[in-house]
Amino acid sequence: TYDPNARPALMGTPEEALATVNKFIGISDVVKVSDEDIAWLTNGREIEDVVRDWLTAGPSLIVVTKGKEGAAAFTSSGVRRSIPAGDVKVEDTVGAGDSFMGGLIDALWSLGLVGAMSRPALRDLDASKVDFILERAATIGDITVSRAGANPPWLSELPRCIKPKPSHRELLPHPPLSLGVGTKRAKEINLPKIWPIGFAEIKLRVCRLPNHEA
Repeated sequence: TYDPNARPALMGTPEEALATVNKFIGISDVVKVSDEDIAWLTNGREIEDVVRDWLTAGPSLIVVTKGKEGAAAFTSSGVRRSIPAGDVKVEDTVGAGDSFMGGLIDALWSLGLVGAMSRPALRDLDASKVDFILERAATIGDITVSRAGANPPWLSELPRCIKPKPSHRELLPHPPLSLGVGTKRAKEINLPKIWPIGFAEIKLRVCRLPNHEA
């Protein structure tokens, strides 16, 4: 996944930044970007024109957040879906984008759409799965901004209608999370835990390299 997360004060000119952003988009399966980022990076080009170009570069799914106008999702297979902004009283916007992105990743994980082996399925997303991804990510973002302190929700706080069905997690094994780089022998451990969103109630397999290799 990739979020350009544009920072004009740090990234040089839009043209310079866009050249780098395009490289990352070309190697990404999923992109989440705000409408403000697209406007700055592309000098105000139409969102759908930009997304169309980016989809041809490689991603299977691009999600555009639009603040008070909600969010929209576009897939390489031609699905186009949108969701309105939630009716919530905003307390604190810090962490809104990160929570949305965490919810997006969590939704993909819940549907068994993470890892290289899931790329064919990701390229063939149907509207119902895109709706689930959007609703889950948007709801998590809404809950986060409704309270102070960049405090994302726990799984138990999500409405029942957007929790993943057990079959989504049971039928497809989840790949290990690698906390190191390399191919040397790793120690595998199980961490059963109720995680805050980003990661839902799942067992994570974490690969840990020996101390001298970390």
